[in-house]
Amino acid sequence: MAPQDYDRLRDWVVYFCEYNNQMPPWQDGETTSLGSANIAYKREVLLRYKDLLHTGYWEAGLHWRMLADGIKFRSAPKMVVYHCGPFNFGYYLEQRFWFSRAFSSARGLTAAKKLVYICLSPLLPVLLAVRMAQRVVKQNCHVGKFIQILPLLVPVLLVYVTGEVVGYVAGQGDSLLRVE
Repeated sequence: MAPQDYDRLRDWVVYFCEYNNQMPPWQDGETTSLGSANIAYKREVLLRYKDLLHTGYWEAGLHWRMLADGIKFRSAPKMVVYHCGPFNFGYYLEQRFWFSRAFSSARGLTAAKKLVYICLSPLLPVLLAVRMAQRVVKQNCHVGKFIQILPLLVPVLLVYVTGEVVGYVAGQGDSLLRVE
């Protein structure tokens, strides 16, 4: 996913949070990590996973299952999609909460593992920020913009972790219906 040349820092926050694992430049060829915004699947392959697709939330689990089944992914750098804005920051925070709650609920963790994740959750914002920063630097993708958005990244990561914890404690609820 390639960024537009956003005018507002909050649009850069959305870009870095959503696509830090799929930033340019991309390598052509086999990969184990694809973004969800620009993927083409062979119909017969995708239909093997109807059980997962019918749950309404498959983004977090589909690729892991496909890889475990030996399906190969290919990156095609010439198929560029641009992430566009503008984004309302409050709306994005709300969506991040609902998505995170749905994600944690879909993970299928045991009660013991959920407890461990909940106890470690205060560390997660720092871990996520460091991981993002490492990817931005490694890809050399708008490093200056990333530094500028750091103050806005803090509330996003706190909301993200809060959504996950709520999902572990209270379950999915109607979070999937609220994700747009």
